[in-house]
Amino acid sequence: VLRKTVVTTKTKSYETYQSPKELLERSGCTTFSQCHRSFYVNLINVKMICPTHIKLTESYVVPVGNTFAEAVRSAYDEYCANLISGTAHL
Repeated sequence: VLRKTVVTTKTKSYETYQSPKELLERSGCTTFSQCHRSFYVNLINVKMICPTHIKLTESYVVPVGNTFAEAVRSAYDEYCANLISGTAHL
């Protein structure tokens, strides 16, 4: 069964039948992290991580699943540490 992936940017949404994993591998982007079974976030756009959701720029709020909570927090901590040290890949 083909599932549609919707990629939302600040100005537009795009639809594709590629999986998020395929899209990220193809792009080589390292700033995305899965936060829920149905959501990935670009760590660059994270404003705040709460126990049950993530607040993004542009007033978006996405859920954080229990399965992904620790991993997304760890990825964000690593991203912030790399940003501070000047080694973040934007």
